Amino acid sequence: MQEGRSLAFLSQVLGPNHLGLNIYEKEFLAVLVVVDKWRQYLEGGKFIIKTDHESLKFLLQQRLQTQLQRKGMAKLMGLDYLIQYRKGKENIATDALSTCHEEGSSAAMTKVVPQWYQEVIDNHEGDEKLKPLLEGLTLGADVGNGYTLNKGMLRYQARVVIGDKSDLKRKIFQALYESPMGGHSGEQNTYLRVKRVFYWPRMKSEIKELVQACDTCKRCKSKTVAYLGLLQPLPIPDQA
Repeated sequence: MQEGRSLAFLSQVLGPNHLGLNIYEKEFLAVLVVVDKWRQYLEGGKFIIKTDHESLKFLLQQRLQTQLQRKGMAKLMGLDYLIQYRKGKENIATDALSTCHEEGSSAAMTKVVPQWYQEVIDNHEGDEKLKPLLEGLTLGADVGNGYTLNKGMLRYQARVVIGDKSDLKRKIFQALYESPMGGHSGEQNTYLRVKRVFYWPRMKSEIKELVQACDTCKRCKSKTVAYLGLLQPLPIPDQA
């Protein structure tokens, strides 16, 4: 979690060699697995480990008696962390992944509407080209061509339709190309990634233009050039 928001979850089944461990050792092993998984993000800063096993909060004061403790503490060396005890009944975010709610309990759950969902609906209402299509679908007319309307969301062949609002297209491009998830992965890969979820006319050509105009790619990606010739050896130094 970061700034009160859950960023990622991790779940792993105990192996045959660890099934016989006691509860303390299993909980400690879970801490080691999580720290090892996201170590690259935890190094260099202080972080908090929250656990529902109370004995672990005394981890830094306990004597190392088992082989697992000694190996585990060696893995945690060099990290700036604090262990906090949190009661199991307060671990709502964690238990939500593994707890099966009884029938009827979903009635008390809050419905969460993503911000982008509302932006798309507003984009539909402000697009003059889509208004006749929306009016026809709202009145129950069979407009054909694969368009459907469900809870205000216009779709084409199950893909979300985006109007001519340029800033929304730009947000999609930034999320699926310029973000770490997109990784500046080229025209074709970006087009296929966007096409799986969204639709708008001239999508492929517009994505091509945005990729070719990307300043980061222009500066960082080297162009393919002709044969460069043989590598030249470095001069051998005659002293240290």
